[in-house]
Amino acid sequence: MNQKSFDDYLKSRYEKQVAWYSNKSALNKRWFLGVSIYIVIISTVVPILTLVLDTSFLATKLFIAVLSTTVAIAAGINSLLKFQDNWISYRTTSETLKKERSFFLGHVGDYAQASDKEALFIERVEATISR
Repeated sequence: MNQKSFDDYLKSRYEKQVAWYSNKSALNKRWFLGVSIYIVIISTVVPILTLVLDTSFLATKLFIAVLSTTVAIAAGINSLLKFQDNWISYRTTSETLKKERSFFLGHVGDYAQASDKEALFIERVEATISR
């Protein structure tokens, strides 16, 4: 493989994939933490509100019921969309891709004996992405 083709691959594929996985990881981390914090705060506040507020009013009962329901909805969304699992998976892939480049540049691991280091790099990057 010639150097220009390899440089093109780095810019057009590799760097974009590292950025994509890193951005998706950060987004899923924010969603996971935001939804989890909401669940903890609201599920803690609801019992206090039932003690403090006058629950003889229908509006108060509805308010507490809606808050409780949003906790269940948030927990369901967190479970269904798997923000934490995605965060960890995307971060792992991003860091694996970065590590692969470090191994390539350092000529260590499989790259030490490879006859075509660029081809091996592309093969390993694509295998990581496809997982």
